[in-house]
Order: sequence, then C-alpha cells, then structure tokens
Amino acid sequence: MTKKTQILSAVACLFASATITMANDAAGAVAGAAALMADQSALSENKNWETKISLGYELNNGNTDSESYSGKISTAKNIGVWRLDASVEGAYKENTTTDAEGKKIDEQTEGNAKLKADLKRLFGKFFIYAGEEVSHDAIANVKYRSISSLGIGAYLWDEAAFRFPISVGLAYVTEEAPEKDDYLALRFTEEFTWQVNDNLKLWQKFEFIPEFTDFDNILINGEVGGETKLTDTLSLAIKYVVDYDSEADADDPTIETTDTKFITQITYTF
Repeated sequence: MTKKTQILSAVACLFASATITMANDAAGAVAGAAALMADQSALSENKNWETKISLGYELNNGNTDSESYSGKISTAKNIGVWRLDASVEGAYKENTTTDAEGKKIDEQTEGNAKLKADLKRLFGKFFIYAGEEVSHDAIANVKYRSISSLGIGAYLWDEAAFRFPISVGLAYVTEEAPEKDDYLALRFTEEFTWQVNDNLKLWQKFEFIPEFTDFDNILINGEVGGETKLTDTLSLAIKYVVDYDSEADADDPTIETTDTKFITQITYTF
C-alpha cells in the first residue's frame, strides 16, 4: 500500500468514525420519531418487497445490422427505520456491417453491466448510508470499477407520492479503466421519485464523485425517466442516462468522456 493510499484510508476511517458518532447522537435526539416509524402499523404498510424486471430490445437493418438487448432487475424494501435499494442491469449489442455486394466486412459485440446496492438507516428525516456499486463497460473501456461509499443524508421530502433525498459522503474507487487505479473520493447525490398518479411515475437521479485530492478526476452519473402503467403488472419505462468520466480519453482519444443512452423497456412488477 502506497503512502498516499495509507493517508486516504486514514481519512476515510476518521470520516466513518465521525459519521457513526453523529448517528448515535441523532438516535437519542429522535428516539420518539424512530420508535414511531418502527411501529407495527408502519411495518405492515410496507411489509412486502417491490421487485421489477425490465427488458428492452432494438433491431436495426440497413448498411449496419444491429441487435441490442437491455435488462434490469431492481428491488426495494422499506420497513421501519431501514431502507434497502438494490439493482442489477446490463446491455448487450451486436453490430454487423456489410458492403454494397452484401458481404460482411465487420462484426462487433459490446456490452455493459452494473450491480448496485444502497442501505439507509433512518433517524427521522436524516439517515446514514452504505453503498456498493460494481460495473463493467466494454464501450467505455472500463474493465471493472468498484465504488464503495459511506455517508450521511436527509430527506427534504419523504412521502409515498414524493421522495427527495440528498446525501454527502466518502467513496473509495477501485478500477481498471483501462489502467489500474484506486483513490478516495467525495460523493454527492440527489434524487427524486414522484408518483404523479396511479398510472404515471417520474424520477431523476444525479451523482457527483470527484477524487479527494484531484478535482480534475470526476465521475458523474445522471438519469431522468418515466414509467406509465399498461396493466396492473406491466408498464412502459423510458429513461435517458448520462455517464461522464473526465479521464475516459486519457489513454485512448477515441473514447468519449460522456456516454449517453436513451432506453425504452417493458417492466413487470411483482
């Protein structure tokens, strides 16, 4: 372990210690609110998991024939003072280019995958959280990237129809993109989900992760989406995703620093 990594790890330990101390103090201050949230009526209101499976497919024909598949499985649990969100998603694409005579001249396959989990412990409107994200993106030349995070946050609005949490904390990034690297980073997030009515849901997410000692190295993830019901269990989901890596083109100028995706999927909820 390098001296730099030892220093950054020490800072992370100090931050974690301060976060736990703050949480313990908050627990005493809001014991009544926490007890209310853990009441049996609150438990019975959200006793089941909400799990969704989303699948998407796109077919293009012409000079370039391509097929792309996308999928996501997400689950959420809200019980008492705990909230858990977890998801796994990915995409796979095949490209075949032909010349004027119909002869295949190029074939390519590429894909990406992401596994994410986030656990919150509530203290009234405030919370501490721990999160983990592991991803692979062949298009962006990211063999793997792991982001482990710990921090504090607050719900600016927290109702069944509208939730708006923000958080700040530390993240430890380990990656091979394409060079191996590891560093401590700051992490800021904000998001909202709005259940407009029984048939329409909207959401927005934003994540900002700059390296702790080098603000020129930045990761940004953003998403805007909507979902409308087709039946009681089926819905149509549309979302626009933006991923930014300030050092994506450091070793390969053909790689863009900003990657955008427009995704349409059929979602099954159970």
